[in-house]
Amino acid sequence: MNMKIKVNINYDDWKLIESNLTGLPTMNDELISGLSNIASSNSFEVLLTVSDKPEFRLIYDKNTNKFTEIKF
Repeated sequence: MNMKIKVNINYDDWKLIESNLTGLPTMNDELISGLSNIASSNSFEVLLTVSDKPEFRLIYDKNTNKFTEIKF
């Protein structure tokens, strides 16, 4: 059985981070870097939530340097 650590992020918060609209550029860059490492790992599953319910899975492709949101 493949157990993954699940990380929940509010969808609206993710969109602020992704759009670099947090108002804190250095922190935003660090968040993107950290999330790219987590979302590309086989040990983690990043879930984007709406009203506290998982709606999307966030993955990061290191080959293309792009995030993808996959709807459940």
